[in-house]
Amino acid sequence: MGNEVSAGDIQNTASKNTLALSSNNVELDLSLLSPDAQEEIRKAHALGEVELMHKAKNMGLETRELDENLKNFEATVSDATQNGSHAQVTKTQNNSLGRTEVIIGNTDNAAKGKLTKSQNGEKDNTLMYVLIGAAALVLVVLLAR
Repeated sequence: MGNEVSAGDIQNTASKNTLALSSNNVELDLSLLSPDAQEEIRKAHALGEVELMHKAKNMGLETRELDENLKNFEATVSDATQNGSHAQVTKTQNNSLGRTEVIIGNTDNAAKGKLTKSQNGEKDNTLMYVLIGAAALVLVVLLAR
């Protein structure tokens, strides 16, 4: 899948006092550092490589999960269309890939491709504004007497 690391990518260069950075074909000269400091740099590099592989694996899993969700959503809408009914599926998620917003359906809203405020995670304050306006109107009427 492109995020696997082969044995040739990580090189043991302890005898040369350098550290091969496989991601950009650069060797880091460690000769001016003490052997203990060199070992710490090598350990930090190895831990960084492991963390990078772990992140790549998780991103791959999240990508496959999103792909499966999209296939399921598409099948649901396709079944509804074949049955002569309407369906709309929306999904919003935040993960290491970023924010993903999906709208699949055979409705006018799905065709517009816009999420509602509630689907977007925003509060709909319309009712609050109407109540405040009504209260202000009542207050004006009472003060006008």
